[in-house]
Amino acid sequence: MRLGSYVASAVSELNKNDIFAGKTNIQKVVYFALPAELRKEFYRPYHYGPYCAEVQQAVSALLKREILSKSGKGFSLADNRTLNQETDPVIDRIKVTIDFFYKNSLTGADDIATLAKAHLLSRSEREDAKQNPVAYIQSQAKFLGWKELSGEDPEKIQAYLHLANNLDKALEV
Repeated sequence: MRLGSYVASAVSELNKNDIFAGKTNIQKVVYFALPAELRKEFYRPYHYGPYCAEVQQAVSALLKREILSKSGKGFSLADNRTLNQETDPVIDRIKVTIDFFYKNSLTGADDIATLAKAHLLSRSEREDAKQNPVAYIQSQAKFLGWKELSGEDPEKIQAYLHLANNLDKALEV
């Protein structure tokens, strides 16, 4: 897996679409872009949703190597650097993910993080998650301390589930 390339690509695509390229959004873009088996291997529930320590390490390494630079509170590619346009399904999925965010007006870190949280919790194999996904998400969000999701209107959670499923379908292409 080439996390550095994925992080750099996520930063570049976020900036191209005028979506804030901060740590939370980078984490979520890479989360969605990875195949399901790698998501399960690398990502864990954390304060702002699915989190991968290796993605954070990649951000730090790219800063140290001056491939990324700080841009306000977010990041950009350093010195108008361009990326290799290699064929990689994950990089293609990064572009699809960010395009999906943009087309669905998911441009704020809170909306993107909430979508990722709902997505993560909705992929549980537990029977109660399958029977009543909204109630399951609310109970697990409460357990994880995700207050904005645990107290969310069930219809809004259902809307996030719908978006998560649509994003998964878009990523299958």
